[in-house]
Amino acid sequence: MIAALEDIFIMDSDHYQDYENKHAENIKDLIELDDHILVKARSKQADINTMLDNASESHNVNITIASSITAYAKILRTQYKNNTNFELFFTDSIFINKPLNDSLINNIELG
Repeated sequence: MIAALEDIFIMDSDHYQDYENKHAENIKDLIELDDHILVKARSKQADINTMLDNASESHNVNITIASSITAYAKILRTQYKNNTNFELFFTDSIFINKPLNDSLINNIELG
């Protein structure tokens, strides 16, 4: 069976309890980010629709756009590697040999 995509979003911690009260059965996972929460959810209706469509749900994937984003990320990664004193080790993630400067870290913004 084809795995269906889930909704992933960030909300203020103050609003999370209301969301959980209304949609507890949809919540698959969550990560606390200071005063925000990253929520991964999938509605039961979406699962039913996928099953009714014989698991042929379309996610409107565009390979050209995905490839362009990946290529641009490689350009940025190479520029960073060539212009810093970090030693980079990467596969699908980046590992470095010492801590990043605090100005490059943000617990709320992804990417």
